[in-house]
Amino acid sequence: MKQFNGISGLCASFATDERGATSVEYTVIIATIALGIIGTLDDIAPALVG
Repeated sequence: MKQFNGISGLCASFATDERGATSVEYTVIIATIALGIIGTLDDIAPALVG
């Protein structure tokens, strides 16, 4: 089981790092960036292919 600041399991997702951010917040940020990249590629793909 993953340990984070001495906490394991689901509670570790809500434990904060040294700046106060949780892993859930980091996951949301990464997912938002990934969706933006996918959306941009979806928009420009026809121009790149044809």
